[in-house]
Amino acid sequence: MPRLLSAGLALALSLAAAPAALAAAPDNDNYLGSQTINLAQQPFERTVDTTEATTQTDLFDPNRDGLPFGGSGPEPVSCPVAPSYGKTVWYDFAPPTPGGVRIATSGFDNVIAVYEWNLRTSQLGRLVACQNATAGTTEELQLQPQIHGGRNYTVQIGGVGGASGALSFSFEYFQDTDGDGRFDEDPDKCLRLPGIAAFGGCPPVVRGSPRLTVTGTGAGVRVAKLTVDRADKGSRIEVSCRRCGKTVRARAPRGGSVRIRPLEGRTVPAGDRLEVRITHPRSGSGRFRFGAIGKIVRWPITSTALGQSKVTCTRPGSKKRIRCP
Repeated sequence: MPRLLSAGLALALSLAAAPAALAAAPDNDNYLGSQTINLAQQPFERTVDTTEATTQTDLFDPNRDGLPFGGSGPEPVSCPVAPSYGKTVWYDFAPPTPGGVRIATSGFDNVIAVYEWNLRTSQLGRLVACQNATAGTTEELQLQPQIHGGRNYTVQIGGVGGASGALSFSFEYFQDTDGDGRFDEDPDKCLRLPGIAAFGGCPPVVRGSPRLTVTGTGAGVRVAKLTVDRADKGSRIEVSCRRCGKTVRARAPRGGSVRIRPLEGRTVPAGDRLEVRITHPRSGSGRFRFGAIGKIVRWPITSTALGQSKVTCTRPGSKKRIRCP
C-alpha cells in the first residue's frame, strides 16, 4: 500500500489546498504515491508512461492524495555508480522472508535504485542498490541474497538525463525462508533449517563413528576403550550414562580419530545406557557455517555386554532427538 503519514500530518494536509496536477502524470510519480508490488503475483509486470513524470524537491510534497505538504529531503536523482536521472516512478515491496529479487525495465535508458524506508516515519532509508549497467533501453538488477524479511523497500526508476516514455517494469521475488542463501524453489530441501548447497539447502550430518570395547562384569560392563573415528575437525563429543559418573566431553582438534580416555575403566551397571553425542557448532563459513545435524549413538547395557545400538540425530544447536536424514 502507498506510504501513510501520521494522523496529525493527515489533518494538516486536509487543510491545504490542492494545486492543479499534471493530468497525464503517472499514479506512482510521487514517492508517497508509490505503487505496491503484489508479491503473490509473480512476475509482477506493469507498463507506465513517464512522459509527464516529475522529480520532487521534497519527497513529502505532494502527499499520497496529491495535496501540497513537505517535511522531507529532495528526491535523489543520482548515485555514485550511475549517471543523473529524472522523471521517476516508485514501487514498494515488503518481503515476509529473506530472499532475492530480479527487477527488469525497458523502454529507454534508465536507472534502477532500491532503498529501504521507515514504515513509522515514511522517510527514505539506506540505499541497497543503484544500477545503470547499460546505455541501451533495457536494464536488469538482481539482488541475491540482500533482501531481508520484515523490512520495507522501495524501487525508484528514472530516465537517464531525464529520458522518458513508455516504461515496462517487471519484478520477481524469490523466497529464502531460512535465510541460508538458497531459494526455496531451487529447491531447498530444508525450508526452515539453514544449510548449504552441497546438501540441498540442509546442514550436513556430522561425521564420526564411535568404537567401543567393553568387558562384562556380571552386573554390567567396564569400558576398556572408546574412540570416535573419522571425526570432523572441530566436532564436539559428549559421553554420558546415568550411573557411571559425570559426563565426559572432548573436542576434535583435527579431523580423524579421537580417543575418550577419561571414560576408560568406568563401570556401567546393567539396565543403564551409554550415550555418545557428536555435534559441530556453527563455524561462520565453509561446510559448517550453519552448524551440523548432530549424531547420537546409544547402547543399552546388559549384565555382561552392550545391547544393540540405536542412532538418532539432533538439529544444529538443539539437544532434542530427531530421525536422522
